[in-house]
Order: sequence, then C-alpha cells, then structure tokens
Amino acid sequence: MTPNEQNPEEPKYKKPMSDITDLAGVRVITFFPSTVGEVCQLIQEEFEVIERVDHRRAPNVTASWLSKRSLFGSVRGHRRKLSEYKKFDGLIAEIQVRTVLQHAWAEIEHDIRYKSASTIPETISRRFMTLAGLLEIADREFEAIQQKMLHYGRTLGL
Repeated sequence: MTPNEQNPEEPKYKKPMSDITDLAGVRVITFFPSTVGEVCQLIQEEFEVIERVDHRRAPNVTASWLSKRSLFGSVRGHRRKLSEYKKFDGLIAEIQVRTVLQHAWAEIEHDIRYKSASTIPETISRRFMTLAGLLEIADREFEAIQQKMLHYGRTLGL
C-alpha cells in the first residue's frame, strides 16, 4: 500500500481502480544518459503524452541522477483507427525511462530498503547515496568513452 502524502496512515488511493489512471506501465532502459532524452522525445512523437514527470526535479530527491523520467500517455490519434490498436483507445500507460545503471541501483535499493521490516539506519542510507554517486560517475564515463570511440572511429574513416 502506498501511503497518502498528507496522512501516511491512509492509503494514497482510496479507490485504486478509478483513482489510478495508468493501469499499465513499461520501463525503457538505455545504456547512456544522453539516450534517455532521445527516447523521451521519440515517445512524445509516437504517443499522445498527457503528463510528463521528471523525478529529478522532485523536492525530496537527494540525488537527481537516481530519478527516472515518466511519461503518461495513450495511443496517438492516427493509430487509434488501426484495428490492432482499437482495444487500447482511451487507456493510459506510464512509460519510465532510465539508464541501465540507474535501473540496477533502483532495483537493488528498492529490494533492500522497501522490503526491510525496519527503518534503514542513517549509515546505510549514506552508503546507498555513496554508491549512487559512484554509479552516476560510471554512467558519465561510459558515455564519454563511447563518444571518444565514435570520434576515434571517424578519424580512422570507420
């Protein structure tokens, strides 16, 4: 149960089947941070996006690198007319976009933190944040290496 932000003793969604608009979801995982933006752009071109949530700008986010981008949308107008898409007309899905390192960190952190029976001690929370910082550096370095290799290949005429 997701708690209500104003009153943690109450559920966030009192009537989940009508309160939750995105009953389907997908996560797109990219290798490099720059590709996250490219994928979001493609999603906006292919779907009717009704809401964009950039979790990096949320007030309670400690490390912006950790956060995913979510787009909420449905099948775009011209596709609604196609027989294979008619059954999805009016349905909303959440599409999350992250790098592979963000995804790995979030899955491990979620498994440990949210499945824990007790509150995580501050020392362990700091270790999570330290690892997040290291993975953020790794994400940037992998992308920098890829860019250098592309440049190197162009200098060789490849």
